[in-house]
Amino acid sequence: MTLTACKDCSAQISTDAKACPQCGAHNAAAFTGRRIGGLIYLGLFALAFWWLWGLMTPTSKGQEVTEADFGAAWPLTVPAAELLCEGTPPAALAKVDGKLYALNGSARTAAAKKGWIDGAALTKPNPEVPGIPMDVSPLVERAQALCQR
Repeated sequence: MTLTACKDCSAQISTDAKACPQCGAHNAAAFTGRRIGGLIYLGLFALAFWWLWGLMTPTSKGQEVTEADFGAAWPLTVPAAELLCEGTPPAALAKVDGKLYALNGSARTAAAKKGWIDGAALTKPNPEVPGIPMDVSPLVERAQALCQR
């Protein structure tokens, strides 16, 4: 048991006493352990929140590509898309109007589980070879390069 002086009457009181037995003044020293414990719990809660926020926030930034970048070789039916890469093996994705489209085999394999749409829905038909979609491999390569950053 440690003694301290009362802040009001200067009487010697225990640091465990919640109030001074002589004058009844509140003894702040009795609550120091609780305050430190509360701050530790608050810090742990903030750390857990920060960790969960990091898990929910995408780590890789996308890359905007447009029809102007590719000219006649632009393989999509939309004028622009944001390329993204996720996971291992790298899943190449195109984001258009908030929807994710799977561009490569890895992405198509995970599409049903993740709620992605097959990229074939965005791909133009090849004007040189009827019945076959245009080649999206330049977009896939750019998207996969994002996973290596």
